[in-house]
Amino acid sequence: MTLFSNRWKIVGWCCYLLMFLLLAYYFVDGINIKMPVAVIFSSYDGVGWFAIQTTNIADEVLILLYIATVIFILFSKDKDENSVSHFFRLKSLAISFFVLMILIAFDVLFLYGGISLKIAGGLILLFPIIYIVIKALLTRNKNLFLTT
Repeated sequence: MTLFSNRWKIVGWCCYLLMFLLLAYYFVDGINIKMPVAVIFSSYDGVGWFAIQTTNIADEVLILLYIATVIFILFSKDKDENSVSHFFRLKSLAISFFVLMILIAFDVLFLYGGISLKIAGGLILLFPIIYIVIKALLTRNKNLFLTT
């Protein structure tokens, strides 16, 4: 499944660079982008259901850049894509998704409290890394995996 042409991969890497720079600035100096947002539910400051709340949206901007990065890089064609590389990309996506779900299930079953949410968030952030490693392993050993 390919959603985007190869040019969108460049957009994804630009989003990654921007996200990395903003993330570094966020942790060093802090980014404060306060603006009113529509809230379905919030437990902060007794806001409750369906309200407008002024908040710092820096976290949300960084997460949206991360999502754009993942979508544009992972779902764009390779420059010289053929049926074999397409097969490896799809197999890598499937295996990495499966590994991610196994790790999240382990997190849900054996970790409790706030650390469980932090680990689950970290695992989701690791999805592209898991994908890249699996794709590299599959393409490196392509003769082994094409016969199965």
